[in-house]
Amino acid sequence: MSHPEWSSDFYKSGFDGYESPSAFPSQEALEDYRAMLLARTALQVDFIGRQTGARPLGVYEVGSGNGRLLIALARAGLLQHGLGVEIARSRVAFARRWALDAGLPQVRIGEGDALTFGDFPPGSFDLAACLTGAFNYFEPIRPTAPAEVLDRMREALKPDGWLLLEIHDLPDHRRQALAREGGELRSWSELPPADRFRFYLVECRFWEERGVLRVRKVFIGRDGTVDEGREEVLRYYQVPEVVAILSARGFDRVEVFGDFAGGSYLPGRSSVLVVLARRAAGPVSL
Repeated sequence: MSHPEWSSDFYKSGFDGYESPSAFPSQEALEDYRAMLLARTALQVDFIGRQTGARPLGVYEVGSGNGRLLIALARAGLLQHGLGVEIARSRVAFARRWALDAGLPQVRIGEGDALTFGDFPPGSFDLAACLTGAFNYFEPIRPTAPAEVLDRMREALKPDGWLLLEIHDLPDHRRQALAREGGELRSWSELPPADRFRFYLVECRFWEERGVLRVRKVFIGRDGTVDEGREEVLRYYQVPEVVAILSARGFDRVEVFGDFAGGSYLPGRSSVLVVLARRAAGPVSL
């Protein structure tokens, strides 16, 4: 499903400047921001360690953003070699600089489209991950995109390798709030002190029958500057849909959690699906 008012080209440049060097007035501000990112990633690192036996892994990450997962895994001694693929140029630059500053040569960040990126030896990774709701973005780009990215991730994995997805969900209270407002809702929140932005404003439009949410974002800086024009379209999934998609793309032994602490997924209450699966033996049945 492609919304007529939205272009997937947003992802190629939409985050340009968001984590550029000019965003951080001092080295201390940059380090504070990096520390905040690592703190946000701690539960994900712990989860991966528990599920995979706390050993160094080869990790392929789709939508690697600012590189926080691969860098956090490396700092925890859980990364043998890692490759992230990210389409936003400014985030690629931020991640590469961070890995260099941290002295982590095992972290490599590739710039490109996850649907076509293939700069890796097939079957060379223990874990393929797509976190922070990035998987929700693919179907609105084109209907075949979820299958395409899963095929790339399966290709990257060793036999019996792990797949990890963090898929955003809409809890019942959020769906009900949207329904009360005719499918449209505006809200705002205050961001942590280490973030260069102070306030985050969001305007949502939800199509319940298609499970599709359009989000328009505005960030207000601590100096009063306004960053607007960011727009995303997300597709939300039910657990049976996720299991069916993974099965069709060559994954089995699917487990679904409600968070990275390993809590149970609670339909209507959980805000994410943390999905762990294994690469199945044999070819994919098309």
